[in-house]
Amino acid sequence: MATYDIAGDTHGLTYTLTNSTTAPDDGSVVADIQLWGGTPGGDTSWLDGGAAAGSYPGSLDGFKAKNTNTTDAMSGMRLVTLQFDLKHASLTTLDVAKKTGQNTAFSKIMAVIGQSHQAGTHVYTVLTDSNTVTITPQATADKYQITLLLA
Repeated sequence: MATYDIAGDTHGLTYTLTNSTTAPDDGSVVADIQLWGGTPGGDTSWLDGGAAAGSYPGSLDGFKAKNTNTTDAMSGMRLVTLQFDLKHASLTTLDVAKKTGQNTAFSKIMAVIGQSHQAGTHVYTVLTDSNTVTITPQATADKYQITLLLA
């Protein structure tokens, strides 16, 4: 088994490519678009409450948050495009996981949105479980791109 981890700014996730013969290479994160609103994961300023006492008209007490930070604010879905070279015409798996110790929301791959590859190269892509995509090219494919919807 040959494996390759896509390096660079992966925003708290790992992308591991595995092929039984030759590891894919030259990988990068082309785009990582957050599809959520509200406070970013890890931002707890919403727990600090509002204005200080006496700053409201009529000297009302300032807002005091009643809840506690038992869980950080949760981010939602994200759209990620990865690019890498498929070096062998055989089954390659792409596994997505949270980096250890990172406060990143990831539970599963929701969908394969699209893929692009060299003209004349047929590539079959299947979402095999919640965090794995199976990619099977009929020939080697440089600069293969896949776009995933993650939750």
